[in-house]
Parts: sequence; structure tokens; C-alpha cells
Amino acid sequence: MASSAPRSVEEWRARYRAAAEALDRFWLEELAALSDQDALKRTLSLTLFEPMPNMSTAWSGLVEQQALFRRLDPR
Repeated sequence: MASSAPRSVEEWRARYRAAAEALDRFWLEELAALSDQDALKRTLSLTLFEPMPNMSTAWSGLVEQQALFRRLDPR
């Protein structure tokens, strides 16, 4: 696959579009080849379906940010 680099924006767009379409076809073939059990297993393994940790904090960081800006102000 030794081809020269595209010289115009239109050539770049055409190559990008062709590559994106090829990648979409590849992903669809991969998905179609999965058994129902494998598809379910992969779906359930996504982070989206795991409980999200409680990451809330008692402070927003605004005071620290204001102090930083105050130190950076040359006045």
C-alpha cells in the first residue's frame, strides 16, 4: 500500500471517507460473526453497566483556583 500522500483537501477527505467506510464494514462483520452469548458477554463487560463510584467531593476547588489566579495576577 505504497501510495503517495494526498495533495489536496479533497483527496484527504476522499481517503478519510474511504477508510472510515472500510472500518465500519470491518466492525459490522466482526459484530455479525459474534454469537449471541459472546455479544451479551461483551455488552455486559462494558464500563457503562458497572456501578459508578461516588466521586463527589465536599469542595469545588473554586477557592484554590481563585488563589492561583490571584498569584498569577501581576498587579
